[in-house]
Amino acid sequence: MKCQVKDIELYYEQRGSGRPILMIHGYYLDHQVMVGAMEPIFASHPDWQRIYFDMPGMGQTPGPAWVNSSDEMLDVVDAFVEQVLGDRPFAVAGLSYGAYMARGLLRRRFEQINGLLLFAPVVAPTVADDHRPDHTILVQDEAVMAVMPEPFRPQLEGTMVVQDGRIFNRLPTEFAPGFFGADRPFLQNLRQRYAFTFDLNELPERFAKPTLIIAGRQDSGVGYWLPTQLVTQYPRATLAVLDRAGHALNLEQAGLFNQLVTDWIQRMQEMETGVPYDTMGERIVRASVDVESAVHYVWQAWTTKEGITSFFAPACNIDLRVGGAYEMYFDLEAPEGEQGSEGMQLLTIEPEQLLSFTWNAPSQFGKVREQRTAVTIRFYPLPGKRTRLVLTHTGWGEGAEWDEAFAYFGQVWQTVVLERLKKHLAGEAIFAVS
Repeated sequence: MKCQVKDIELYYEQRGSGRPILMIHGYYLDHQVMVGAMEPIFASHPDWQRIYFDMPGMGQTPGPAWVNSSDEMLDVVDAFVEQVLGDRPFAVAGLSYGAYMARGLLRRRFEQINGLLLFAPVVAPTVADDHRPDHTILVQDEAVMAVMPEPFRPQLEGTMVVQDGRIFNRLPTEFAPGFFGADRPFLQNLRQRYAFTFDLNELPERFAKPTLIIAGRQDSGVGYWLPTQLVTQYPRATLAVLDRAGHALNLEQAGLFNQLVTDWIQRMQEMETGVPYDTMGERIVRASVDVESAVHYVWQAWTTKEGITSFFAPACNIDLRVGGAYEMYFDLEAPEGEQGSEGMQLLTIEPEQLLSFTWNAPSQFGKVREQRTAVTIRFYPLPGKRTRLVLTHTGWGEGAEWDEAFAYFGQVWQTVVLERLKKHLAGEAIFAVS
């Protein structure tokens, strides 16, 4: 869609319906970086209208000559809000320069904004930051870097704290369109007047609505120190400084980012409705492994009799369809009905991408065994014919026996099952052949 602001046609997209939330991308990027960061989260919170747009000189919005400062950029963003939202209350989320714009909007529309998310935020472009760290690499997958195409290599090497396959797989859709399509002369000119000419902290009062500020401890771009100083302005702010994260913290620490944003969403809903939300959260067993096999072979290991009986259980019953049997027999000497996962069924089958099934507990957890939990396995292809497998196990109840079963599976999935899978795919025999 297009929105006319003076002589500019701003490109924007609206997704979902309900409470509006405005998403503002960073410099040299476009709306797709915010789509990639936020849409997976809002899949579980559909009652929000997400508004993504491209600022001038970025994405599909041209950069006119008269926009040559951040003050004028804010004028455009504010005019866009006026046309698309009018006087409707809304929340705003901003990444980097987008966070800088979000704070500018807050100064202009203080009463109208009911929530603020700032991640990897630009805070004060003209203020020296002696705490800003030098660029460092904490995690590097050499196999990924060996096949990294040249357009992405400088970006990944020069800015990313974590350099692995999961991040590489997100670059083409989330970062590449904006980064390579930006109007560089326009943005370089605007950079000369990058700082606002007014004080962002001059607000009518402190902003006492749900706020979330996330910084990367290793962010060599905007640093972590200046973002932490913002909390004095926001009495309802959650502040998180994430280790193992730089300026791409939503990629490098995706799980933590998603949890923090989910909490922010729930706090806004609680403020609006007056209904407290459950702060206990869902207990989840997580396990993962990288294996030296292509995803096709890893998928076969979990979905065929030959694969299952090579690492998971000595016998099985698999009917590979939604609702079909997914039964593992671990103890063939046990009485019928107590040999393993009798009665378990497949829930989701996306070949070589996603497998989920119901699960029970061993017979020593009698009460828990009568119930059904759920296991989800995701398969991620990595460069070099390798695969990352991520397993989650959910649906846990409360009580001592549930706690014991949770602890049991927290150990057995990672140290037994996935370790056996890795050995099997490396050619080792797990079960003796009779």
